[in-house]
Amino acid sequence: MKSIIIDTTCLISMSGVIYISDVDMRILLSLWPAKIPDYGDAVLASLCRQTKESQIATFAKKFIQVLAEIKLPAWKF
Repeated sequence: MKSIIIDTTCLISMSGVIYISDVDMRILLSLWPAKIPDYGDAVLASLCRQTKESQIATFAKKFIQVLAEIKLPAWKF
């Protein structure tokens, strides 16, 4: 448990990292499940849409394709 707290503290302390604890449900429900069937992916996409200049980094090729369709920036690994 201590290591999770330390790791999380280090992560949110990094330059450029923004901690967001609220999700705009209107944006989320406009994406899920019609455009993005996975709830977790839809949460990420909705946060990306509500936070200017944010991007999503992912390995998921299908998710990258969906992000391109809804005009959200993604980094492909």
